[in-house]
Amino acid sequence: MVKNLHWPSCFYSKLLYGIHQYFFLIAILIRSSSGGLESNIICRFDKRNESVFWTGEFVTGKIEYVHLNSKELKLKSIGAELIGELVYTTNTPSGGTTNSSLIFFEQRVTIDSVSDQSSFLLTYGNHKWPFGFFINHSLAPSLERTGAYDPFIRYFIRVVFVRPEWYRWNIKKIVPIVVKHASLPVTAMQSEAQKKNRHDVHLHIILQKRAILAGTNVSFDVYIRNPQRALIRRFSIILFQYLELGPAETKVSNLIAQNVNQLHQFR
Repeated sequence: MVKNLHWPSCFYSKLLYGIHQYFFLIAILIRSSSGGLESNIICRFDKRNESVFWTGEFVTGKIEYVHLNSKELKLKSIGAELIGELVYTTNTPSGGTTNSSLIFFEQRVTIDSVSDQSSFLLTYGNHKWPFGFFINHSLAPSLERTGAYDPFIRYFIRVVFVRPEWYRWNIKKIVPIVVKHASLPVTAMQSEAQKKNRHDVHLHIILQKRAILAGTNVSFDVYIRNPQRALIRRFSIILFQYLELGPAETKVSNLIAQNVNQLHQFR
């Protein structure tokens, strides 16, 4: 005799929920099984193993992978990316702060790959692949964070070993580099500016060269017209740095502030 058993609908919901959690846990365990393999990836630069590069030059080297497991490693492709990223701090609705990032440069190269339906195997031993990137002259240099909430610019090479199985994590390695800006020759033209205040004091400044190298003197001419003989208490010179980094707040920093001793308390 066969009886039809009628289970409450909540029983099936709990059963399905339990099965879903079970398979989700299995998926997590399987996907995390490749953890730690990124330590086997080594990035060696041709430039005496240095990680400092200038705009206008190539970044070249070799990607090495040391496979010490007797079981072959199955891969679909190997790629590398040169990434430039702006990191800045924003305020949250709760009154706190959080770091946000903006990728402003991305250059990709394929080191090794196969067709969409295939894969290749890495056997036991040391494997090497050459790579190369070009750093454009237009790129901003690396910028260090000077304060706790100041924006900064960083560059890094990201190496990715793509695995064909959907349930396995790709193997990734981040290699930081420093980019410095190689200034192009600038025409040594003069620059000038004029300003007049409410006391009819007219100031005219002529900067002899608008391109100034670090470690050299700055030469400029000052012309003052003061028809009403208003008292001029002091004459100051300020060299400031103006940074506007994408969505980050604009930052103005005073690099040099100096009073001209020869020009004070005069009419």
